[in-house]
Amino acid sequence: MFKKFTEKTIIINDMVNVNQIKVNKSYPKKKGNINGVNKPKCPYSNHKNYISETPKPVTIGEVTIFNFGQIVYDTPFYYSDCAIYSVGYYATRTYAHFRNIYSKCTYHCKVMKSGSSPRFEIMDHDKHFKVTGLSTDECHNHLLSLINKMLGNDDLMFATNNGDRFFGLSLPLVRHKLQENPESKFCTGYIPQLQVDIEEEIVAENDPSVSFEGLHSWLKNYQTFY
Repeated sequence: MFKKFTEKTIIINDMVNVNQIKVNKSYPKKKGNINGVNKPKCPYSNHKNYISETPKPVTIGEVTIFNFGQIVYDTPFYYSDCAIYSVGYYATRTYAHFRNIYSKCTYHCKVMKSGSSPRFEIMDHDKHFKVTGLSTDECHNHLLSLINKMLGNDDLMFATNNGDRFFGLSLPLVRHKLQENPESKFCTGYIPQLQVDIEEEIVAENDPSVSFEGLHSWLKNYQTFY
């Protein structure tokens, strides 16, 4: 009996030892980078909301930013050399009313996604005026044309390239905020703003095409001259 019990014990112990053996799995080795050059890594997905979450509106002069938007870097139409057209960007600007230049109006400026290229929108606070275009300049120039018609001179306020300025996209704070986003590095062709010329910035914000006070100052000089 003792011999049989010993044999069974040996058999059971052998089975336990077999079950405890670890099997080392072989995994395919990662291929090294060609020529030793590292490929640029795309930003992680958790960076998508890096910019868009704004705890409270930011006001700079006549512009108030409610949402800095989300950068789209895989198509060149969502940025230029001096501005990033982040999807979801939303700001307001106070300017002359399109029906009465002596009254102020709050215009809502938005950047929306529309396939491979963005869409831009300007709408007044009462939703009586709304224009959508392929560029900020297209929307802004349409607003200026309405002001010209109201003044009775189609060429009084000539078309400008101040669309980005009207939207607030060229403001130093907006540009620097977007540049902080790691995804801005993938906007090839965009030139980051490193320094700000204060005097130049003041002149740009007082331009009659974007400033209520600048417009009326310019009109006074125009009427005096003519």
